[in-house]
Amino acid sequence: MAVPTVRAAVSRFGRCGDQHERVHPDSRQRAAPSLAGKPSLVARPGGRTDGRALSPTQVTDRAKAEPLRIVYVGNVVPRKDPETLVAAVARGRPERDWELTVVGSHESTPDYADSVVRAAEQRGVEDCVEFTGEVDTDALEGVLERSHVCCVPSRYEAFGMVYLEAMEYGVVPIASSVGGASEFVEHEHNGFVVDPGHDAGIAAILTALDDDRERQHASAKALSSRRNSIQRGTRRWPRYGRSSSRSQTVSSTSSWWAT
Repeated sequence: MAVPTVRAAVSRFGRCGDQHERVHPDSRQRAAPSLAGKPSLVARPGGRTDGRALSPTQVTDRAKAEPLRIVYVGNVVPRKDPETLVAAVARGRPERDWELTVVGSHESTPDYADSVVRAAEQRGVEDCVEFTGEVDTDALEGVLERSHVCCVPSRYEAFGMVYLEAMEYGVVPIASSVGGASEFVEHEHNGFVVDPGHDAGIAAILTALDDDRERQHASAKALSSRRNSIQRGTRRWPRYGRSSSRSQTVSSTSSWWAT
């Protein structure tokens, strides 16, 4: 395949962002010889800043705040499966007063988006689930600043940049086990990984976080180490939401989002 053809294909894929999000390894391998020795440029994602998004004190103070706040960030489409997250929040009722903010456009699949809104109503959690639609950067940063958990339970996620962005704010990621997110969200270390469609597993994680978030508040060093080494964690958590694992108690957990 000639390089111009590869570029054209990538351009087409880019315009269908919800279907293709990265170049196949075979395409990269075929294109590499033609690109060898060419000048390269690394373009940093827009909206990123150096350093931590929140100070350790801000993260610690937020960890004490009630209720537990969960955020979903992404288009409201079947592939990202926000309905499973709504079902997980509903499992917490009436004992839990969790709040869920769904941030993302409804335009790609409006019928499906409408069905997710109806699902919240049918499950009796419409009072604690907010659908913001698409928001600007400032509004999104505000949501991340006050959230404890970020969960996008995708059926497939090529990479999952939203988890990295959330981690900059000290927000616990609950990521899909299918796709690239598990390359940097290490289950039980710096977040959680769940199988698609597993609302019971998500609910178990949320319960553990809700129960344990007052136990420990971390130092600036611990927060910084997690941001700078996204595959390294210093605490292990019980397994939840993985079909191959057994349920365990949560008595020994400690809340790393305050670290």
